[in-house]
Parts: sequence; C-alpha cells; structure tokens
Amino acid sequence: MNLGTAEFCKKYAENYKASSEAERVTDAFVDSAITLSRRVLNSQRLLDLLLKADESPSDVNPFNHWSKLQLLVSKGKTARNIDWVFHAMFDGWKNQHLSPEMLTWRGLSNSLNGKGTCELFTAQLEFRDYLFNKVTSSYGWDEEVLNSMKEISGDHVEYRKMCGYANEKVDLTWRAGWPKSAELFWAFLEDSLFNNTFETTFKNLVRHRKPVAEWVSNGEVENRLNSIMEQAEKELKERKRLAKANGDAAVDDDEDDVTMVVPVESEKPDGELAHLKVPVMPVKSKGKKQGDENDDDNEDQNIETSDDKAAAEELQKKIDGYKQKACAMVRTHIKLIVEEDNLSNMTKALGATAFPKWKGEVDPETNQVVKMVAIYFDSKVVGETNCQANLRLPPLREGRHNKLFSAALSLRVDKEANTMVQGDGFLIMDGGRDGLATSLLGAVRPSATETISKYKTMKFLVWDEKAIRTKKKRSRGALVNQMEKLYVLLPEQQALSFKKRKHFAGTTHGDVIGPIMAPAWDDEEETWNMTYQQKKDLFGSSNRIRVGGEKPDGESEKSARRLDTDVEPVAYHALPSEVVSEIFHEFNICAMLDLSCCDGKTAWEAIQQRVPYIGVCFTQEHVNELMKRLEAKCWDGMMKPESPLYEPLLAAIFSGQKGNRKASVKAKAKTRSTKNAKKKKEKEDDDEDDDDEEEDPDKEEDDDEDLEEEDDLGEDDDDKDQEEDEEEEDADEDAGEVEPDEEEPKQGTKRKSSSSAGTKTGRGKGKGKGKRKGVKSAPKAKGRPKAGHHYVHNFSLSPF
Repeated sequence: MNLGTAEFCKKYAENYKASSEAERVTDAFVDSAITLSRRVLNSQRLLDLLLKADESPSDVNPFNHWSKLQLLVSKGKTARNIDWVFHAMFDGWKNQHLSPEMLTWRGLSNSLNGKGTCELFTAQLEFRDYLFNKVTSSYGWDEEVLNSMKEISGDHVEYRKMCGYANEKVDLTWRAGWPKSAELFWAFLEDSLFNNTFETTFKNLVRHRKPVAEWVSNGEVENRLNSIMEQAEKELKERKRLAKANGDAAVDDDEDDVTMVVPVESEKPDGELAHLKVPVMPVKSKGKKQGDENDDDNEDQNIETSDDKAAAEELQKKIDGYKQKACAMVRTHIKLIVEEDNLSNMTKALGATAFPKWKGEVDPETNQVVKMVAIYFDSKVVGETNCQANLRLPPLREGRHNKLFSAALSLRVDKEANTMVQGDGFLIMDGGRDGLATSLLGAVRPSATETISKYKTMKFLVWDEKAIRTKKKRSRGALVNQMEKLYVLLPEQQALSFKKRKHFAGTTHGDVIGPIMAPAWDDEEETWNMTYQQKKDLFGSSNRIRVGGEKPDGESEKSARRLDTDVEPVAYHALPSEVVSEIFHEFNICAMLDLSCCDGKTAWEAIQQRVPYIGVCFTQEHVNELMKRLEAKCWDGMMKPESPLYEPLLAAIFSGQKGNRKASVKAKAKTRSTKNAKKKKEKEDDDEDDDDEEEDPDKEEDDDEDLEEEDDLGEDDDDKDQEEDEEEEDADEDAGEVEPDEEEPKQGTKRKSSSSAGTKTGRGKGKGKGKRKGVKSAPKAKGRPKAGHHYVHNFSLSPF
C-alpha cells in the first residue's frame, strides 16, 4: 500500500499512541526520514561513519540530531558533496580543529552572514578542485605525484590513513622523492583542507561570497602559492641546466656558511619533542635593552616580548608547528627497520616497505644509468660490533651480509634476464681489508642455490694517512693502508654519468675519490657520540660478540677496558659526510636501501637530497635513537641559512628579525661584506706598520709641521666620511639589508669620538698609542666596493 506523507502521518496518529515526552510525527519528519534513508543510509561509507560517531556520548556526538543530518544533505546537494561534508564534519570534530559552535545547527546553517559551516566545507572541496585543475599544471611535476595528491586529498578517510591525526607518527615514505615544491604544495593542501590554519581566512571569503577563483588572490593564500611557484621555477631551471650541461653539477664555492642561531638546551622539555632543542630567544623589556642601557650592540639581537598571553600562545603554536614539520620531514623520507635473525623474516620485513616498488632509470639510447636505486653496504661499520673498533680495523662477519644481500635481491630480480632490475646497483665497501672480494661479491644472489649475472666495476677511496692513524690508537705494522675499495655491481655493463665531483677534485670518470680527511669526533654535527653503555644498548647483546686471545703488542684486557660512562663515537670507521654526499652525487642515487645503517649519515644525506631511504638497524633502540637524532638535525637545519631545509620564518622567530624568504641570501651577503671589511682593515693596519718601520727619520720634523694642518683637515673629512657611511647604511636599511651591530666593522665604532679616531689613524688630537710622527697614508682601495657591501673608508689622510 502506497501512502503519501500526510496520509502516513494521519494513520500513524490514529493507530499509535505516543508518550507525552515523544515528539509528534510530522510531515517534515517523515520527508527527512525518507531523504536520509535514500541519500545517507544507503551509502555504506556514511553508514559506517554514523555508527562510528554513535560510539561517542550523545552530548558530544556531532551527529546528535536528525535535523543536522537533513541540513548536511540539503547543503551538500550532490552525492560527492554530501559525502565530503559528512566526513569533514566528523574529521574536524575528532581532530578538534573545529570549534563546538561551528558544529551546532546554527553554526552549520547561517553563522557566516547566511553562510554556515556546510558552505565552508563545500567551498573547501571546490577550492581543492580548482587548485588541481588550474594551478598545479604549471608546476611540472610527474603524473605519479599529482595522482597521489589527488587520491589522498579527496577523501578524509584516506588522508587520515596515510597521514594520521595531529601528533600521530605514521609512515610518510609514500611521498619520499617528491620535489620540494610538491612538499610545499602538499603542506598548503593540508592547511587548507584538514586543519584550521586558513579557517578564519576562508570564513571571511565565504561570508563575502567570494568565488574560489578569487581565493588565490587573498594575501595569505597568495603568499603561500607564490612561494610554491618560486620553488617550482627554480626546480625547472635546475632541470634545464642539468640537461644542457649533460649532468654537470655546478657547486657555488663563493657562498659562505652562516649560522644564524646557536641552539641550546631549552628549559622546559616538551614531551616527545624534547630532543628538538629550542634556541634561547634574546629578550628585551619595553623601553629597555638587554645589558648596558648605552650598549647599541644589543639592539638588533633583541626582540620585543608581549605580555599578552594570546600572543605568546600563538608564537608557541608556530614553533610547535615547525617541530612537527621537522618530524614529518624525517618520516617522509626515512624508514628504519630492525634486522631480523633469518633470511625469511628479513625478506618479509623488506617486502613490507616501499623497497620493492622503487624504480631506477637507464637511458635506452646510451645505456647510461640516469637514476640509481642503490643497495648500500659498508662492511667496516657493521663489523664494529664484533671488535674494539678504536684499536683495529673491524672484521667481516661471515653470514650476516649473505642474509642481507639475499633478502634485498630476492625482491628486486629480473627472472627473465636472470639479473638485477634495470636501474639498480649494489654499492659494497670492503672496509680497507684485502681478500674480501670473493666473500662479498659471491653473496650477491637471491638465495644460496641461485646465481645471477652482474657487471662489476670499482672505485677507490684514498684516505689521508693522518686520518687512518686517527681512527686507530695504534698501528700494527710499519705501513698504513690508505686504500679502500668500493665495488659497484650493475645488471650489465652500463655507463655512469659524467660530471664534476662535488667535494673532491676530478670528475666521475675517475676511479679515485680522495684524499679523505678524518671526521672531527668532537663535532656533534659530523659525529654521533654517546656513552659506552648507551652504545651497548644500541647494538644489542646479539650483535656484540666477545672475542678472545691476546691483544696486539701483548696488551692486557684490563688496560683496554672501557668504562660505561666513556663517551665515544657510535661508529669509529664511518665515512665523513662529504664522502657520503659524493657517493649520492656520483651515482645519481634516487633511492637507497642501506644494509649497514649505523650512525645515520646516509639517512641524513637522503633527507637533504629528498630521496627515499630505508635503513636496517641493529635493534629497536637503534631505530628510536637514530630517528630522534635525524629529527633534531632537521630541526637545526631549518634554522641554518646554508641548509637546504632552511626556514627563514622560523629563524626569524629566534633571531628577532623580520622573516622573509630572501633572508638566507641576505645573511650570506652581509657576512661576506663584514668579512671583506675586516680583511681590508687588517691589510691597511699591516701596511701602516710597514710604513712606520721604513720611515726616514730625517723627515719626522717636516711631518710634525704638516700634521697640525692635517688635524683640521682630518676632522672635516671624518665628519664627511661618517655622513656618507650613515647614508649608505640608511639605504641598506631601506632595502632590508641591515647587519647586526656586533658584525659592524670596528673602524666604524672607533669613529664615535675624535680622540678614538685620532688614536687609530694618527689624524686626531686625542691621546693614544698611535704615532703622530712619520705617519703615511695607507694604500688606496682599488675601485668601489661591490653592491650590498659597506664601504670601509680610509682614514689615513696624509699629504705624503
């Protein structure tokens, strides 16, 4: 029997007696029930979502009334929009980036000048579509990158599955290898769709009924998109340059390293992010400077602090956001797993990662390796667990490398060609021990009973003699072995790219890399140090094998015993960072499986190169501690202008300067100008000293007579020179190029009084150590200084 809505309500009222507290069944209720049944409950995704939300108490459940469901359906209209607004509402409620007021019926319907949260949800989806249809086409990314972005950003469930909720650590290696511009765009998408970064901005745009095409012109949104476009253009120019130069990578040796801030231990650790140390921010109270009230050198180092609690919380929120970004950057590129005890489990562990899906690239015309998936193994650092590495060269532990090689190769073998996958390459280091070629190269097989064809070539790493002696307390023989072999195994005879080396002399066609200097063990950036007890926990008992027998030169066990509190490198024989960087550069590594992950230098280089990396660690403790170290290095790198991870806005928070994306270039330029000024000043002082020594004593009386006239002239020129300096400094300030006061040339400071100027240059009337007799003018500077540099005036004005 088919009944209309009105007839159904009449029959219902006649045959069923409702309680006094129950709502009367109305036409509107019946219509809504039918609509919700057809548009919502028939969708398995939405039904699962409502059941999941129903597990929460009714007073906090965002879908706590049928009128809200009806409103979402009526505002969404299409099936896609309805699905989006339901999931956006649940996601914002669970992730707590939507306020409770926004999830009320009034907030959903008309809280924004007739436009509510529902319109905000649908506008966000429309904005996402606009970005992919109109904006991303000019970025020049691979289709695979774009497809991943579209698939994940179009569904809240898929996004949380791949990216997790706030403060949730998930595996982000699925986006490893993305260009930096793609990472910036993805972060912008997340801020636009899945958190409240742009909530206020988007609310205003919706309230004023602005179409999404005009959203990209909004100040805050436009700035983010412009920064993405700038990065994409840089990447495009770099690709063109490399193609034009046939892969010849140019290294800018003129750039000076600049460290804007020095991280120190923060007073209050913040839970899981406590290992990300916050620099101590220079502070000044209102109307006063830190330190001496008359000390101008502190002015630019201080930043104003606000008593407003909201401002302080906003600042802390920004810092925490950058910390989360540093952690996410590590999880994006790095996946660490624990070494399993047998081949079967090791193969399963590697198979559960993205390793089987990696793809290298070989040019079919030239048969040249364009991009290499590197399987890397350094025998000497793995062998450090078996000996006292501070005394001797670590041995090769038989059986271990066989398991690791077979597990990796079984997942990446071309069975038809009976060789490795095209684009793959084994990079195996013998650690400087002769006679290991058969054992190392013979282990490159899918299993103990299978063999494959492969092509072998070699590179030689030449160590500086002092570097070898530094790594060992004692040498057994009279000769020091400075040669270490790097075996390169390819599927067949293939050419490697030809280009200049990055850190060493020569080109990649040469077979020698060196000389390699010893890394500085006291440099925390270069060497990972910890106590001997921590190191034992890191390696695990199963990886530490006690060896018997007398020590070299009859040394007793007692004399060589290490204390648990002794601090030492995690890996005595690890390669320096510049050699690791050279290996990435030499072989065009686009992804790396490191079977000898120890101190994390290869992982750190992978992060800086933005390539996916999987490392096999000794223990879970090793995994945890290495991840913390990498996160801390990312955090520090975000505050250093010379780092590829540099974040100008973050550095500005701690330096007290106004952040902009050109800060790194300006900081480097100003440092160079300061250094040049200091060098020039030292040269002038040296020339003056030489002139004093060679001065003819017969002319001293004439000099004294002329100096009286010169004093007056010097004072006038002093004032003129100082006015010119001030005008140039004002121009620099207008251009945004202001040097910190502590980096100003000392010459400028000594011009504050005529006495100090006279003391230094011999022109004034003040007292001092400077000679008044026999003073000659210093050599004139050749030409004008380069743009952006402060001009250092020559104060030695003499008629001679």
